[in-house]
Amino acid sequence: MARLKDFGTYPVNPFRVDRGLMGLRLDNKTGKTALIGGQYVRPVLKEKAWTVFDKQDHVRIYNDFYHVFRDFSRSALDVFFYVVKDLPEGADEVLLSVPLVIQVMAMPRSSVYSGIIELVERGVLARKTGGDMYFINPSMFFKGSRSKWYLKTNKFDLDPENAKVVRIDPSSMKNRDQDGSQTL
Repeated sequence: MARLKDFGTYPVNPFRVDRGLMGLRLDNKTGKTALIGGQYVRPVLKEKAWTVFDKQDHVRIYNDFYHVFRDFSRSALDVFFYVVKDLPEGADEVLLSVPLVIQVMAMPRSSVYSGIIELVERGVLARKTGGDMYFINPSMFFKGSRSKWYLKTNKFDLDPENAKVVRIDPSSMKNRDQDGSQTL
């Protein structure tokens, strides 16, 4: 068995990201993109600035909720990884088909259900009316631009027609224990 002292040390971070995973975006109102190592590159204009962006999907986990994720059971963690992988960018809902999760994650049926239940109890997911759809809690994690999602949702919330829609206050989720109860 390896020991920690068997591994080398480095004066700077030795890890690098593949150049093909990065892109360039021209900073102007049109937002036209040229890819590094991709199909084409638009000419660089001296009066325009280029911004590097990440072409690979990624999920943000927000600092206020690290304690929730740290305490997941193995089943909840596996189901959460499935959610993160399957979640479309910018979406706040995901399909959790138990047979599909069983197949993709190689989990027993009982573990999938216990993982989903724990994620719902912990306020990470909420069941959507009808079917196997679940809402994610964007206060805890999000894939894409949470600010765009917020603006769209805020517009919905401000519409008087939607006054009776049930909402969960994100501040009520901060002190949620593993069993779903509140701590003060």
